[in-house]
Amino acid sequence: MTGDNIRCKSWQGMRPLIRAALATALFLPGPILLAKDADSKSVKPAPWEELRQQLRSTRNFRLGAPFNFKILKDGSRVLYQKTVPPSTAAAVYQFDIRNGTETKLLDAEMLAAGSGPVSAEERALRERLRLMTTGINFFATDPEGRWILTPLKGKLFVWDTAKNKATEIGQGQGSIFSPKLSADSKKVVFVRDSNLYVTDLLGSKTKVLTKGGTEEKSFGVAEFIAQEELERTDGVWWSPDSKTVLYEEVDQSKVERLSIADPFRPDGEPQRPFYPRPGKANAKVRFGFVSAEGGKTTWIDFGKEDFEYVSTVRWTKHGPPTFFLLNRLQNKARLVSADLKSGKTTVLLNENDSAWVEIHNSIPIWLPDDKGFLWLADSSGSRQLELHDRAGKLIRAYQLPKLQVKDIAGVTEDGKSAFVEVAVDSAHANLIRIDLESGSFKNVAPNSPSSLDASSDFEHGLYVGREASIDGQDKTWLRSWDGKTEKLIPSAAAEPVMKANVTLQTTGPDAVQTAIVRPSDFVAGKKYPVLDHAYGGPSSLMVRSSGRAYLEDQVIADAMQAIVVRMDTRGTPDRGREWEKAISRKFGSLPVNEHAEVLKLLVKQFPEFDESRIGVYGWSYGGYFAAYAVLARPDVYKAGVAGAPPVDWTDYDTAYTERFLGLPGSDQAAYESASILPLVKAAKAQKSPRPLLIIHGTGDDNVFFFNSLKLVDEMERQALPYEFLPLMGMTHIIPDEALDSRRFERTVQFFRQHFAKVSEAHQE
Repeated sequence: MTGDNIRCKSWQGMRPLIRAALATALFLPGPILLAKDADSKSVKPAPWEELRQQLRSTRNFRLGAPFNFKILKDGSRVLYQKTVPPSTAAAVYQFDIRNGTETKLLDAEMLAAGSGPVSAEERALRERLRLMTTGINFFATDPEGRWILTPLKGKLFVWDTAKNKATEIGQGQGSIFSPKLSADSKKVVFVRDSNLYVTDLLGSKTKVLTKGGTEEKSFGVAEFIAQEELERTDGVWWSPDSKTVLYEEVDQSKVERLSIADPFRPDGEPQRPFYPRPGKANAKVRFGFVSAEGGKTTWIDFGKEDFEYVSTVRWTKHGPPTFFLLNRLQNKARLVSADLKSGKTTVLLNENDSAWVEIHNSIPIWLPDDKGFLWLADSSGSRQLELHDRAGKLIRAYQLPKLQVKDIAGVTEDGKSAFVEVAVDSAHANLIRIDLESGSFKNVAPNSPSSLDASSDFEHGLYVGREASIDGQDKTWLRSWDGKTEKLIPSAAAEPVMKANVTLQTTGPDAVQTAIVRPSDFVAGKKYPVLDHAYGGPSSLMVRSSGRAYLEDQVIADAMQAIVVRMDTRGTPDRGREWEKAISRKFGSLPVNEHAEVLKLLVKQFPEFDESRIGVYGWSYGGYFAAYAVLARPDVYKAGVAGAPPVDWTDYDTAYTERFLGLPGSDQAAYESASILPLVKAAKAQKSPRPLLIIHGTGDDNVFFFNSLKLVDEMERQALPYEFLPLMGMTHIIPDEALDSRRFERTVQFFRQHFAKVSEAHQE
């Protein structure tokens, strides 16, 4: 399930960003006029129509913005990627903090890769990461920035920045995936045809590390569940001394395979992805050490207790190889270290939670000079930073009053200070520096009025931070730790033609964070229909202190002459354990009922809210929310648009679903309560049927298309009103401009039509 924070330390750290991006984006509006405007193309488009075109052409203004930062060892330069719109091709750039200049180092054209297939593993990873760029999608570099390693079109290249020369390495049959540069920058490990290979940096010789890899049994590739739900995209790691490779073996022979057929190509073979559903078999995984010179693998023994998932693997120069293990229900977890020679493990700490144990892939962070490691824990009810010794014993817990730690952004080289990202409230983030000896703390950027997120590691005296403000002035800064040096990293992202007319407030006794977007030409005293732009699921926030986050809402508000509302009720992060984990076993009922009650409060507070015309829309979990809402709360919601909705949670994947609902056998009541299908037959839906528009890509391999088919079938059997828009061949994201535009048009037309009927009924 995809939903988001705003930080992007690397592709590994992209997962939260992706989750938010999909949570908040029902569509990327395209440049096609609504049907009723088809004869007025010569008329100058309204500002919202221009903004709509911008959103589509700029991928929600993400094109041109720098991302994936790597600070170089000399502390004077940072490498990163960005595109130059309208191109979607990402290139590698260098920014010099000394003179404030930017230089393009490498783009795809400079490598002359020719044609070649991308591996199945990389195609799957691109889908997991929801990549919307072309060109150079992944790169690595040595600490000095001399070499840039990047895969392209199934081949692997090393770019010499000193000589401006490319060398193709690891040549052979089959596409290359997941190359990793060794710590000494002399060797590269990569995956080809589900097997591991090692080559030297300039490719003079290549060694095979594993044999017998297949689609069913692979080496060095993270399984689907790790990539999609456990925030781990890697399946291979280097030792700090560059002599040993740690890798994952994945056996999917017992995992269920589903089918995705293309209705446009009945003669084509269907895709058969491995997809474990709740209560069914997961992939079997194990991890082992092998010499970079080849030889026998030493397999790691995690013990007899059944820990089905490995969410985090860390191996840094200050600590041993460390693994965070979770049981099937994810309510028990264990941090262990492994011995390189024997494969035996030592338990460092255990975590237990009656709901679920939170996953943070930034931890543990091992400190220099045997000072132990940093950890994040929810035991106090509010996530806080902890220091443990090398054996795992708690030394100190750092309390930050009225602040909840979101993540650890980094530590100083001497291990005396930690930089943490904190939630001032669920809509605003900040960066704090904590003195690990005294426990004192202070803001990293005390004069910043914006919400600040770390977009890089804190290394070599520098960090990259992204500031977002409610007026839409989002900027990316390269700063020194001491605050004495600050440079704005150039962005090629377009400036929106208009700003969002958004107000942030807290609502009700629970102080629910709420964002209200009114039409640009809002008239006081006029009644407006209201649209709840919903997600409602765990791990994702809809309300953020970034004006640009609401530009899509502004398009809808102006096109519909409606008020768009977002909110973060219980079950969302950054307000403590009790708030976040209230959604356990209450998937649909808790967020839908709380949204409905907040809307009632807003109707009382703002006379412009027309309670007879309240609709709801969303995508993914938000699509599930929309369908659930119109069926369960027809007293509040009069129409809904559900995009790619999970309908019956026994059809979603194991790790996400079981984390929040338990196992289908022992927690059947939670699954039945969460399912949309029983609601279709319920008395509320039968007595007060509300129209529902269902939209889904036929090629979706995240929320499979048959989810919507099940809903459509039940709606038809019960004679409830619905419309259905299948998007042929589309996955969980909709890159096709024409189809995405139709998705927007149909959404607006649907709400206009049904709200007009409500108005007519009231007039009668």
